[in-house]
Amino acid sequence: MAGFPADLDGAKPQRQELLKVVEADLKGARSKIDKYFDAFEAGRLSDEACEERVGTLAQSIRELEQRRDELVAQTDEARPARPAPAKLEEIRTLIRQAIETGPVTPRKGLLNQFVQEVRVKGPTSDGGFEFRQ
Repeated sequence: MAGFPADLDGAKPQRQELLKVVEADLKGARSKIDKYFDAFEAGRLSDEACEERVGTLAQSIRELEQRRDELVAQTDEARPARPAPAKLEEIRTLIRQAIETGPVTPRKGLLNQFVQEVRVKGPTSDGGFEFRQ
């Protein structure tokens, strides 16, 4: 199927990687706050120093949480709208015709759009299929 989009949202992998970084930074900042609280409770940190450091980290956490929420919202917005039932039926018909009556090369191209890898594990194996998402 010519023109079939291989990646409907090319920026999604970058957003997912950035989201991982933001989540890791959030985890680190929360861990630091816990350490400051532990030090304060053990008497190794003054009230003023604890207040200043925890306040700075709390602000960083709020900013990271906001960035995380923005990235999640962008990912949700980037999802393509579901095609209308009539359009889905049209696509099913085209795929069915291509598989049943089409030449071998276009059929292989069509299947390549959906199947990422086929592994044959042995002569009696059913093999394994890994589908694209």
